[in-house]
Amino acid sequence: SHKMEGIKELVEEKGARIEYLPPYSPDFNPIEMMWSVIKAFVHLYCTRGMAALEKLVEIGLYLIETSSFSNWFAKCCYCDS
Repeated sequence: SHKMEGIKELVEEKGARIEYLPPYSPDFNPIEMMWSVIKAFVHLYCTRGMAALEKLVEIGLYLIETSSFSNWFAKCCYCDS
């Protein structure tokens, strides 16, 4: 286990709390949300070949609005805005 004895109490003394997460949780990983958008964009086109796929990913990344990144981090509980 990764839960060291006494840590929870030390954290709570400072007014914070510990959130135990599963080993991997895509719901708490902003990059998963980004790739979901990229995959949906790429899926719109019937691309063949690695060069075309790479270009579509590049275009998809370019088209993502900056505010989306802040929203994904907020949704994943990493920041307030």
